[in-house]
Amino acid sequence: MLIDDPELNVDRTVAVLWSLIRDIGIVDNKAPLVAGAKAIHHILPDLVAPIDRMYTSRFFGWSSQFQYNQEAVCEEIFRTYHQVANSVDLGSHINGGWRTARAKLLDNAVVGFCIEHNVEGP
Repeated sequence: MLIDDPELNVDRTVAVLWSLIRDIGIVDNKAPLVAGAKAIHHILPDLVAPIDRMYTSRFFGWSSQFQYNQEAVCEEIFRTYHQVANSVDLGSHINGGWRTARAKLLDNAVVGFCIEHNVEGP
């Protein structure tokens, strides 16, 4: 499965990904999004981007909902990344180093944007 597959069933994929993130058991708390997404990224690097509080939450302009509404946050991130991925040719930018997978390219773009534009946290 690829994040930039225009035929990807986004509703089904988001539901399955959230259940994996929620249930993988990487952390024992009510906020599994960051740890779960990072772990699953290693298994599905062309589908799931690593998510972090520092850049991802800043880029999307989230504060408390990132902590307390994680399922909705996961869905919005995935839907947004899928939409962006379908508007560019991600595959042509994979060349090793920090550019090893489609979903990592999306994460790199978010980090780069936040750094370049001095995006502060909400």
